[in-house]
Amino acid sequence: MDDSQNTLKWAAWLLILLGTFETALLGYAIATGGSFSGGSVLYIVAGIFLLRKNRTDYKIVQFYFTAFFSLLPALLLFLAVTAVQLHTATTIPLSWRMPWPAMALGVVYGLAVLALVALLHHPGTREALSLQPYRASVRTLYMPRLRFALLFCFSIAFVSLLAGPYLLTNPYKAITAELAASPAVVQAVGQVKRLELLSTMEQNWHVVSYWKVVGTKGQDRYKTELTSGTAVAVEAYGRKKNCVPEATPKSAGKKQVAS
Repeated sequence: MDDSQNTLKWAAWLLILLGTFETALLGYAIATGGSFSGGSVLYIVAGIFLLRKNRTDYKIVQFYFTAFFSLLPALLLFLAVTAVQLHTATTIPLSWRMPWPAMALGVVYGLAVLALVALLHHPGTREALSLQPYRASVRTLYMPRLRFALLFCFSIAFVSLLAGPYLLTNPYKAITAELAASPAVVQAVGQVKRLELLSTMEQNWHVVSYWKVVGTKGQDRYKTELTSGTAVAVEAYGRKKNCVPEATPKSAGKKQVAS
């Protein structure tokens, strides 16, 4: 972007746009009973203060989104590690659903954050606020090279902390092996022929996953939780409770009263 353009206004309006987008997502989450966390209205307020050339607000926004930017490569790296782990988890045919609408929104949001970080560090923005411009190129999003390198080091450290003991070991090997060998699963669906991963997440080094298991006798859905080491808990979910009425013995002209 040319220095003659008013990059401060671009940054402010992009921040307001992100805030409007997050506010819409928050409203949708409330209406549908879901959950959402983000800057929402605060981004809009911060964008308005940027338009007024508030230097304090600029420094807060710059710090926040620069730190947030470091999470983007961490997320991509973690998704890549998870994809490799799933691909090598088992010899049973395994597939997983790709939430394309959510992924598309995530990509657009990530690109918007990258653009905002570049605009916030741009020499034109710094000059508009009477601040000393950074000596950096567009390749580092106009950030000083040392800061850029530190952010990527933080990304790697964050992924290592997030993955914990599963960075070098594959948690999905134990999970898929338990699904294939669990007596409850085998009794319900028979011999497991195919696995479909519906969703997975990791919290405090606990891997919680939801699966559709297809076997020789049918299919069912299960929740698995890997708590520590190779201990995997498996339970059915999404199954309707079967209300089986008691069999009433047939008797001619007689009524039975349960005592």
